[in-house]
Amino acid sequence: MLELRHRVGKGEGTIFCNCGVVQYIPTEITFFDLMECGESFDIDVEAMSKLYRDLQSLYHPDKFSQKSEDEQTIALSQSSYINKAYNTLLKPLSRGLYLLELRGDPLEETNSSVDPQFLMEIMEVNEDLAEAEGTESAVEELEMINNKRIAKCVKDISTFFSEGNVAEAKTSLIKLKYFTNIEDKIKEIYRKQM
Repeated sequence: MLELRHRVGKGEGTIFCNCGVVQYIPTEITFFDLMECGESFDIDVEAMSKLYRDLQSLYHPDKFSQKSEDEQTIALSQSSYINKAYNTLLKPLSRGLYLLELRGDPLEETNSSVDPQFLMEIMEVNEDLAEAEGTESAVEELEMINNKRIAKCVKDISTFFSEGNVAEAKTSLIKLKYFTNIEDKIKEIYRKQM
């Protein structure tokens, strides 16, 4: 039988009391603690996905429909927090942005720190994408180029975080954010073609 406790941070806390009553998640538990990953850009996504499924089977609000209203509310809160933790850590961009937040250096919404030459390149890519719409081979080529840029950014971010170079990781995360937006535009083009 599956034990109804989830240990976080090497047993530092539980989100399910030994008595079987669901508890609020302590505010000091990070997404990395909850998903049992080291606080690192490089995580084992497959292991985290398995843990996510296990956690959702333990803490899904439907399992608490016969419990008190307080426990139902807490279970819903836990399930939501588990979903948020998983979805944040799953993708390199959101994981990197979360690491910046934990380090007290979040990415600001302004573009003041973005290299103007890089912004010009992004504008050109967007123009190329607009021109390529309707020509499947041209869109596929732009997608392949963008995927390579994303892979390079992810590799760079990994290196910078592992070296403790948060400033360069931040610069690469800004680039990744732009390339991810391009990726979303390409997916939208494909959706329209279907």
